Amino acid sequence: MGSPTLQPEMGSEGLGPLLDKDEMEMAHQYFLEDLQEKLRTSLKNAVKLELEEVWQKEKEPEILNDYYHSDMHITVCELIHGYVKNSREIGLEQEVVSTCTEELKHFSKQFQVDFREWSSTPPTPSQPQLLQVAYLVTYVNSFSNLTDQVKKYKESSPVPVGELIQELEGGVQGFTAALLDQLMEGLKPYMRRMMTRKWLFTDNDFQKIVDIMEEVSQHYRRMKPPYIQVRGWVGGSHTHMASSGRM
Repeated sequence: MGSPTLQPEMGSEGLGPLLDKDEMEMAHQYFLEDLQEKLRTSLKNAVKLELEEVWQKEKEPEILNDYYHSDMHITVCELIHGYVKNSREIGLEQEVVSTCTEELKHFSKQFQVDFREWSSTPPTPSQPQLLQVAYLVTYVNSFSNLTDQVKKYKESSPVPVGELIQELEGGVQGFTAALLDQLMEGLKPYMRRMMTRKWLFTDNDFQKIVDIMEEVSQHYRRMKPPYIQVRGWVGGSHTHMASSGRM
């Protein structure tokens, strides 16, 4: 009857913490460093996948609910959501959100650098200019969606999340500026000739401008509000070119 196997099970109520304060802090620090490294690798892989499977293969953007769409922002959001959800179980939500926002800021900057590098080569028949326009519209939508998703974490870490939102919104502005620059570059030779007396004898240049506007407007319509109003883009093209000294 004295066998330990026959004794009542010992409860855990009276047990103290298995780790002291310093050991717990070290465990938390290791967890955060490991998470940061894994997230950084995953985000690099997301950019690499976009490069290899979309840009290099010149794949047309997907269309979802009438807008250009990329799965990239969904992949990123799922990563962040998983890390934050798990962190709540160990009381590290604020620290994990801060870690994630820091890595997402680096991701945003690096993605823009990599895309500019890829798109800096002159367009060819195998890589038409309008495909770059379609990609820029896609990433305006992606960064806009990502911005909306990270806002839900602002309550737990307002300052880091606020800084990330500024970075992502800056990315959207960068993509929209690149769109306008590409449009102006395409229009420049025809606009210049129209500033001479040549337009009195032929409307070829004017018609070419109309054709370009119609082509790019088809892509601009795939951009989510509030970042695009096609009429405003088209109507403001001459002002932008004049103010930038390109005419």
